[in-house]
Amino acid sequence: QDASNAHASDEANEVKRLRKQLVAMEKGRKEHVQRSTTQARAAQLTIASQAKILQEKAGNLEVAQQEAQQYQQQVVSHQMELDHVMQAMQRTFAEKEQLVARLAQMQEQNLKLQAEHAEKAFTNNIGVGGMQFR
Repeated sequence: QDASNAHASDEANEVKRLRKQLVAMEKGRKEHVQRSTTQARAAQLTIASQAKILQEKAGNLEVAQQEAQQYQQQVVSHQMELDHVMQAMQRTFAEKEQLVARLAQMQEQNLKLQAEHAEKAFTNNIGVGGMQFR
């Protein structure tokens, strides 16, 4: 019976030891689950935060692209205006050159007319004066 009691005592001790081991394992599993859950939540928050930042950056990029497109359209518009102004300036310079040439012609004609008028006046004065002396 002592052997039977000793065997029963050994079994009881083995059951105690296994229960303690099971309790320790369960405690370790719960801690691991809790750590994993905490890490998963932290990762989820980080991902959500990064996603929000990326959405903001994408929105900012879209706004910047729209602004760049508007600026490009303004540049094209200003370039067209500049082309029109340059064409108008070229026409104005061509007209100026024509007017300067016409003015030179008119001045030359005016000088000829003045010379002819002076010559006629001189000739008339000599004729008038010549008659007086007769």
